[in-house]
Amino acid sequence: MELCGNAIGCIFQVEENRECGETSKCLDCRLRNDIVRSFAEKVPVYKDTLERRFVIQGEVVQKYFVFTTKYLTWNGEEFVLIVFDDVTEIEQRRADAQRLNMELEGMIQDQMARLVRMSVEIARLDLDDAELRRTVQHHVGNALQVVSSLVNLKSGSRGAAGRSGPLVGFGARFGAIIALYRCMSLSELDRTVRPARYFPALFAEIARASPAVDGIRPEFDIPNGLELGLETLLALGLIVNEVALMVSSQAPLAMHLGIRADGPDVCRFEVRIEVGGFDRCGSEEESLIEAFAGQLGTILELSFTGGVELRLSFPIDAA
Repeated sequence: MELCGNAIGCIFQVEENRECGETSKCLDCRLRNDIVRSFAEKVPVYKDTLERRFVIQGEVVQKYFVFTTKYLTWNGEEFVLIVFDDVTEIEQRRADAQRLNMELEGMIQDQMARLVRMSVEIARLDLDDAELRRTVQHHVGNALQVVSSLVNLKSGSRGAAGRSGPLVGFGARFGAIIALYRCMSLSELDRTVRPARYFPALFAEIARASPAVDGIRPEFDIPNGLELGLETLLALGLIVNEVALMVSSQAPLAMHLGIRADGPDVCRFEVRIEVGGFDRCGSEEESLIEAFAGQLGTILELSFTGGVELRLSFPIDAA
């Protein structure tokens, strides 16, 4: 009787010229371990996965399988039945889709960088014609909105309830830039923006890119007269965006965002989002929050009791 790895052309037994069960990779083989478990415990193991190269008709082929092992007896002998489902084509299509999404995201990032550079350059020009500035701002804003719509259309192709994938987070992050741009007034060459105006606009952009966040009830506690520099405010906005994305799939209930003076030279920034049954896991969002806080030259306090709570202080000079 031929051993399983020999019969299906496992690449390891071919490359090492050893029998199935004797190669250097066999101890870590999920298929072998499930077969052994079914024999030893007389239980089935359902829908495990196997990704490996196989030698099929003399050619090395990358294959993806979903398989089930089931213990049975026949005429007094013990067997393990293995049922394979070849999902190679599905996995290859998924990989192609991820590659296309990455290419699209790269194109969008290039366009975003170009448009942001245009916006900064316009703000630096000492233009005398206020009407010209408003016209240019209008056209640049429209271009930003077109890119945002493209991101949301691509990320929402499965319907609002099923949005997922890298473009959802990217669309929300891009929305932080759009919200800040809309709060600027190029007719007055603003270098600062009021957070009391920016954060409600930011939250609307986040909810547009990730509909699951739309159910959060936001509460803002921000002095109306406070103004912050563009770079500082954008970093804070991106932090809020990452906190919202972190909880977007876990039934968020309410959000509180506050900024207050904490001495003559320091501002205190606080965000709390309440979540029913919050389950913390390591995430890209948490790493990005730390990176954006680092841009402000501050150390953040981050806790996960009943949701996500974030606090940080930053020097007013950074504004």
